Amino acid sequence: LRNAVPGLREGFVLTVGGSDERKNVRRLLEALPHLPDDVQLVQVGRTDPAAREEWHRLAAAAGGRDRLLTLDVVPDAVLRRLYQACAAFVFVSLEEGFGLPVLEAARSGAVIVTSDRTSVPEVLDEPATTVDPLDPVAIARAVQRALHDDAYRALALAAAERAVARHTWEAVAQRMMGEWAAL
Repeated sequence: LRNAVPGLREGFVLTVGGSDERKNVRRLLEALPHLPDDVQLVQVGRTDPAAREEWHRLAAAAGGRDRLLTLDVVPDAVLRRLYQACAAFVFVSLEEGFGLPVLEAARSGAVIVTSDRTSVPEVLDEPATTVDPLDPVAIARAVQRALHDDAYRALALAAAERAVARHTWEAVAQRMMGEWAAL
């Protein structure tokens, strides 16, 4: 993976989302000063140059530009490997129709921290894995838990397994058929 993604450090935290404000990457970056200096955030998603530069300034102020690795769009195989290799996946979006990256991370066995807003909590369906996406200190505490609290990690991994089972094509089709039959 390090050959495909130069600059990647072991134990990285992954987020997927571009520079659209609703993806809330800025608040995740504002959490960096509250995390240990060795925590690297890897951001995947289409990002405009002005936002990327601002994010790197925030990372530099939080202890170094190398604390943030921005990847723009990557091939699916690389994204899958990033999900599998990350120490934690953090998705603190403010608005989502569904939150597919959360399900992708769950399917890959990642320890997940999600926003407590809109549809995102429904994907994982575990209140302990959610955080206020407007509070950088709360985000940092949640990331710390995801990185170092074994009980939290076990809870988050179990929630991820349940989410994957609930969101297979077959399971979703069965729920939809039940809903339609009830009409």
